[in-house]
Amino acid sequence: MKITPADKWFSLCIRERVDWNCEHCGSNYRQRPQGLHCSHLFSRRHYATRHDPNNAFAHCYGCHQRLGGCPVTFTRWAERHLGIGLVELVREKHLDTGLGKMCKKKQKEIAAHYKSELSRLQKQRAEGITGRLEVTAWA
Repeated sequence: MKITPADKWFSLCIRERVDWNCEHCGSNYRQRPQGLHCSHLFSRRHYATRHDPNNAFAHCYGCHQRLGGCPVTFTRWAERHLGIGLVELVREKHLDTGLGKMCKKKQKEIAAHYKSELSRLQKQRAEGITGRLEVTAWA
């Protein structure tokens, strides 16, 4: 699947939000960023949730492979991490084909939004803010 500019900026936001730490095992990847992935609970093919911060996590290659290889395990982990209610909301949203079509058409706007979000997150880090930062969703 092609990586779009919206995907690039969104992925960087997801990794910056947790200060380049794997959300599953806790390993830090600031010095080797290629080892930390933007992992989606519901596949990137669903444009309605492709750029939804509640559908994405920062996982190292190994954790991404383990969780991605077993959807039941990934879902249970996400429910513990986010709460069952939020996972259910994301599950419903990913099925919204109207939203998906709109999101697919708005890739430039989504890219610009997440590029701006990344700058905001990096500024917070530079100001000494630690821990998980919240990413403002585009839609």
